[in-house]
Amino acid sequence: MSFNGDSEPDTCYLDNPQVPSFLFILGFLLGDGSLLIRVRLTLTGAFNFIPLLVFPQKKSDSHTHMYTMMSVFFDNMGIKTYIFNSKQGITTLRVEGINAVFPLVPLFKDYMHFGY
Repeated sequence: MSFNGDSEPDTCYLDNPQVPSFLFILGFLLGDGSLLIRVRLTLTGAFNFIPLLVFPQKKSDSHTHMYTMMSVFFDNMGIKTYIFNSKQGITTLRVEGINAVFPLVPLFKDYMHFGY
């Protein structure tokens, strides 16, 4: 393919139909995502710790497709995900709660050498 000076390429790339692996999701988390722990006070005065994985990206069709495929990965593990679109044009995929994050702990443990 030669460069002809057009700002748009003259080829069309198809979306990848493969469900991403945990390593892809881990790399995305380390690069653009966040692992948070939300702390809430219960009615009895005890602390409630809520783990949260957040994957924000600028809203686009390709990111919507990627989040759909990532949701399939999590669904296959029995994990519910949430996709939100902000007024600022950001799409965010969230995995929230102990029951959602706990099944991922063995995977994080197996690949902790990729973390920092």
